[in-house]
Amino acid sequence: MLDLVVYLVLQVGGGKSSFVLQMFRSLLREEGPMGLTKGLSARIIAMVPSSVAMVLGYETVKRLSLKTSEVDMRVQEEGYLEASF
Repeated sequence: MLDLVVYLVLQVGGGKSSFVLQMFRSLLREEGPMGLTKGLSARIIAMVPSSVAMVLGYETVKRLSLKTSEVDMRVQEEGYLEASF
């Protein structure tokens, strides 16, 4: 995120400083540490739905695969023919 803030400041600044380190120092001096968080809330709001969907999908697949493994183990323990449901 920090690189995005510095990049945007460089882009909007019209070439005020061509070195990233100088722009970083300038940003800290002019706006303080809070200047590094510009745009962070929009980025978080954009990322949360996809992150939640990914975690829920992973957990669902994990639970379904564990249930299948438990059924397979039970079938093998009871001596039935191999079958999966």
